[in-house]
Amino acid sequence: MRNEFAIMLSALVLASCAQGCSTDVAGNATTSVEAAGASSITEMVPAEAAGFDPCDLPTELLEDLNLSGVVPTSAGPSGCIWGNDRFALGVLLVEDTTMLPDPSSSPVVSRLETLSDGGYVTHLFVLDEDTYTTQTMTRDGAVVLNATVAGSDSMESERDSLVDTFRTVLPYFPAPE
Repeated sequence: MRNEFAIMLSALVLASCAQGCSTDVAGNATTSVEAAGASSITEMVPAEAAGFDPCDLPTELLEDLNLSGVVPTSAGPSGCIWGNDRFALGVLLVEDTTMLPDPSSSPVVSRLETLSDGGYVTHLFVLDEDTYTTQTMTRDGAVVLNATVAGSDSMESERDSLVDTFRTVLPYFPAPE
């Protein structure tokens, strides 16, 4: 099962987040988008994340990620890949968390960090030495995001991109475990 999960995550190879993202004290996502020398800040206050579906993300979130009008590609029974020619986002919701290894004990995991945002505990790590991944335990299961940056010159750039994307999607997650 562990190898099956690693293979599924590896299949979710993605491009970069082209915007800066953060989360305010109330847990609402705020995004700063810069284009042609101008920047704007918008605040999203999403509806309660009941029934989170990785293959049916809210329109507002897709717009914020510059994925408006994108149709997801199934990544198996647990999630989808959302993407266009510039950006892609792999999202899984794994309800049976018994198959999830402890990232710290997995031989395919390196650069393990813990993020604490919005009451969630999230593991951030590199999978198979080439793909940054987040794993967040929620009341509905583990939400897993996976990303790589096309044309990236460093793993640090890939890490920063995934953390920005994670913090943009976080307000839509089911409640913390």
